[in-house]
Amino acid sequence: MNDMGTSAANLIAEQARTGNDRPAAGGAPLYTHNADADQRLHGIFQEIGGRVADRLPTPPAAVLLTGSFARGEGSILRDKDRLQVLSDMEFMVVNSRGADINRAQQFLDEEAHNTGKYLARQGIECEVEFNSVHRDYLNRVHPAIFSYELMAHARTVWGDARILTAARRFPISAIPRWDAWRLLNNRLLEQLQWAEISARWEVRDLRAAFYHVLKCYLDMATVILIFAGHYRSRYGERAAALETWARAATREDAPFAEDLAERVAACTTFKLRPDFGVRPLGVDLSAEPEMLSGEVRRAIAELIRMFHLVWRWAGNAFIGTTGRPVNDDLALQNAVMRTQPRREKLRGWAKLALMPEVRRRPDFFSRMGRLLLKGSPRYLVYTVASNLCFRLPEILNGMTPELTDQEELLPVTFVHEPVADSAWWRLRDDVLSGWRLFLRNHWA
Repeated sequence: MNDMGTSAANLIAEQARTGNDRPAAGGAPLYTHNADADQRLHGIFQEIGGRVADRLPTPPAAVLLTGSFARGEGSILRDKDRLQVLSDMEFMVVNSRGADINRAQQFLDEEAHNTGKYLARQGIECEVEFNSVHRDYLNRVHPAIFSYELMAHARTVWGDARILTAARRFPISAIPRWDAWRLLNNRLLEQLQWAEISARWEVRDLRAAFYHVLKCYLDMATVILIFAGHYRSRYGERAAALETWARAATREDAPFAEDLAERVAACTTFKLRPDFGVRPLGVDLSAEPEMLSGEVRRAIAELIRMFHLVWRWAGNAFIGTTGRPVNDDLALQNAVMRTQPRREKLRGWAKLALMPEVRRRPDFFSRMGRLLLKGSPRYLVYTVASNLCFRLPEILNGMTPELTDQEELLPVTFVHEPVADSAWWRLRDDVLSGWRLFLRNHWA
């Protein structure tokens, strides 16, 4: 077994002996809230960075650890002799000048899959993600939630340890509101993945679905705090800031505030110290599939009802409604799209038209001609996705909600065959196809 395998195996052994409740040395978490796990994870992250750097066609300048583990908030759930890493292991590969970034990303996508399989053989279930950027990216990052957290918390695990010292910095106040709106809608759209959840699913997949519920609550807090001007980059700080905001909020402005703050606090506790003995949101993650699937479906339904209230609140905050909020979803969606500058709409459509997988669809250009000035492809997909998601509790209860005129808003369609007996499922497959192709990691 090589060093990476040894580190992984040792990490499992340490987790089995010590549990997950010890603070890191010095009181500040390095990767998680378990000092023993942190020590082993450090070796694993460095090994992953070196492994990737050695295999790239052009050696990178550096490999950075990003995401929850970089913030010291990684989540690891121990199950017998295996570890389920609830947080993805996320890395940014900073390419040297002149490197072919597209070729590098193709390699990294395959390497992420191979690294995940390698870790699984060592007893660690984990999704691994690599993002490829040019070195210049760090000097010209635009204000956004991701880039703020990247500059505040990223750690070099291979290569130039000083690469972040010259990176562009900006204050929290520079983060645009549209970035918070996108985050909220991305999290909402992702819930469509779990419409088919059932007792036939494996326990690890049911836990992954629940973890997305948990992430939704945490990011609802993020969005509210961005709009309220109290954003913090760590989950624990966000939970405290949200509680303060909730105490000051009026029932007329935010009737959901206190309930949301309690749920976010529970989700934060579990996120930072995962434990089967804790039942976040009343879900027993140690239950058998039949019971667990029912509890996760209930948690998703409760999430969507809360999400709808937060989505309306955030939409009104985004468009600047004061005194008389817009409470009709369609009117709010149209008002949000009217805030988009024309150049943003045109840029989104132009980039979409450059994708062969999209422009070859039979009706793409007729759709583009009709929807070009209504909204960007991203905002149009968000409109359909939100309407689908707000009916998700009915779907989880075996009902078939009626939807009208939703397909007309999609920038591109992929599914034309009848799916089950409901247009909801066909639209859902179209939305997820578009999300994976041109929204999840792209720009349209």
